[in-house]
Amino acid sequence: MKETDWNRSEAFLIRESYEFPWDERLQVHRPLLHVEYEEMPPEVQHTFELKCQEVCAQIPPQIKVFEQRYMDRFEALNQAREDEDFFGLMEEMNELSSCISDLNILFLHIEGHFIGASVHA
Repeated sequence: MKETDWNRSEAFLIRESYEFPWDERLQVHRPLLHVEYEEMPPEVQHTFELKCQEVCAQIPPQIKVFEQRYMDRFEALNQAREDEDFFGLMEEMNELSSCISDLNILFLHIEGHFIGASVHA
């Protein structure tokens, strides 16, 4: 088999085994397996794992972005005079908290531990 044929077949295998769609809400790519991990050839597993590490590297900075937005809303909450403003800010803060939690869960799912556990260990 020529190398170009092998590269095409490997690309097909990768495309059929997994993908990393963009999660608009969390602002990161998420791993999505289409087959059982153990069913993938070792080369494809290796490529998948490398891409998962790239995703993990994006999670802590994205959490910081959401945390900053949360703190901005918290400061605005202290200045809110109208109930509408208060409830709108609380809704935004709840959504930001949910995003932070979901990013931590995604990190846990990929790495096997929470982000904080690796910092305090």
